[in-house]
Amino acid sequence: MYKELPKEPVVDILYRSTLIDLVRQSSAKRVAEVGVYAGFTAQAVLDACGDQISEYYLVDAWRLFKACELSPPIGVQRQWQANFDGVAVECCQRMLPYSAARIIRLWSVEAATLFELETLDLVFIDGDHTFGAVTSDIKAWLPTVRRGGLITGHDYGIVCEDANVKGAVDAFFAADEIQILPGSVWVVKKK
Repeated sequence: MYKELPKEPVVDILYRSTLIDLVRQSSAKRVAEVGVYAGFTAQAVLDACGDQISEYYLVDAWRLFKACELSPPIGVQRQWQANFDGVAVECCQRMLPYSAARIIRLWSVEAATLFELETLDLVFIDGDHTFGAVTSDIKAWLPTVRRGGLITGHDYGIVCEDANVKGAVDAFFAADEIQILPGSVWVVKKK
């Protein structure tokens, strides 16, 4: 049928349980995950909630971040891109058993334009973690979430040299709108 895929490395996956709970509790049928890498999170959600989800959009460009400060030699860039291309293929293969899976290989903001306003039940953001990118993702995806739906993301607690998910979320939403859940997950219910 298709080759056996590599097993997931051991990582902190508490956020996946939290996301699964959010999908179940909100009765989400149309979900978008932004920043999917190899598709392990999508697989976990679809395994747990596949009977409930009608469409699960996996959005990732599988490219070097546009704002990448690094300027490695072209040969290194080509190797990095080859690695991303391999991960994209792996993700596609991982999603073969799931009829609800829809893969969109575009930059996040560009992909958001493919959706009509207020048509998604839940959007999970876990892409580029820089302040500007998280802000752009929220601005792009929030209009696609229906009233009463959820916009959420991972790594709220990550604040370091390049990453500032917390700063972007805190700057975009009022403090009383943001709920922090186990696994460093932030969530806002759209009014």
